[in-house]
Amino acid sequence: MSINIAEFRIQALTFKTLCPALRIIRKNFAYLSPLQDCPYLYLITSLMPTFLAEIVLFFSPYSRDNYFVLINPYNKVVGTSGLYNLKNEEVTTCWLGWFCIDPTIRGHGLGRKLLIETINIAKQQGCLKLKLYTSELPQEAKAQILYEKLGLKIVTKTKRRDGIMIYFREKYIGD
Repeated sequence: MSINIAEFRIQALTFKTLCPALRIIRKNFAYLSPLQDCPYLYLITSLMPTFLAEIVLFFSPYSRDNYFVLINPYNKVVGTSGLYNLKNEEVTTCWLGWFCIDPTIRGHGLGRKLLIETINIAKQQGCLKLKLYTSELPQEAKAQILYEKLGLKIVTKTKRRDGIMIYFREKYIGD
């Protein structure tokens, strides 16, 4: 299958793209239980008015999130990405959230396009450092290669209770 990545566009998440974005996330992160790292809550709060989002996220370690979708030439959501901050870190530190591409169209440079644009948006928002966490699971292997190529280096490793290795990566993105 031939894909022209120039025909794909990145746009902010909207209520119209919310359900398709959640389907892509569930497809990519099917191993997560519904209560684990609940993407529904964070994507929905990113679309709420600020005062309402602050109420919902009051007990969360996250501050307001900002999510994007990758749209194919047929207006179908084929990828997601996002940025968030942790309340206990500097506001200039952004975390990459729910970054994924539909597994049926990987390997064409779409993930690279989406990640580079997400990094550019992070810079525009005043972020100086980008962080992410990922795992050793086979479905995340290609993402590991992309992260390395774009300079997101492993700074910490830890094992979850189930024995899966989690990698924390980061990159200085300030000019």
